[in-house]
Amino acid sequence: MTNVYNDIITSGFNASAITVIDLGSTNQEIFDVYTELEQNGSKLVVLSDAVYGPWSLWCDNRLQGIFPDIPFIVTDADISLDGSLNLLTLEYSLSLLKRNPLVDKISWHLKTSDIDVENAHSVRYHELWKISRLRVITLLLRRFRLINNQEYFSTSDTTLSLYRPVRDFSGFSIFLSPDFSIRHLPWYNSFRETKEFRYYQQHKNPNFGHWS
Repeated sequence: MTNVYNDIITSGFNASAITVIDLGSTNQEIFDVYTELEQNGSKLVVLSDAVYGPWSLWCDNRLQGIFPDIPFIVTDADISLDGSLNLLTLEYSLSLLKRNPLVDKISWHLKTSDIDVENAHSVRYHELWKISRLRVITLLLRRFRLINNQEYFSTSDTTLSLYRPVRDFSGFSIFLSPDFSIRHLPWYNSFRETKEFRYYQQHKNPNFGHWS
């Protein structure tokens, strides 16, 4: 989590604009990190009984107050931005959101060309399926120049997205082109061998396939 936080700061975002939401962590090391982030000016919200898991942001009434009335970014902790999130990309994403009023979010492309987990083929197939499943709408949006030829329309939930100020988790989305790719770290064996990953695999909420 520290890496993605530092990536966001390095990209030009102010620490005071970042809210970290913890959904029941039990690792003391992460709370030591939270103390440092709060000292930097970031906000911390801890939900020790987050029964909705990764959907808590949209389903838990206790979090309603943290959503701003302007578009905002939501990201998981287990990603690497690889320089794909910056103020220029954000400005472009905001313009996409404005041009396409029916979509709920603009999402970053997940890189798969170099992933090396055991089920890498299945992961790549799923990502290609997301691109092709609503190809007719993608082609229409391209025809009317609402998106470019490398962007595509999907309804899948995403790891890093710019959301409208609405309470929807998995609505219509436009994915940015592969030029703005991020890495989902659990798709890489080097990350799966880390102490951090092994800890959360042992302690994650069994009701969800995500870290808790």
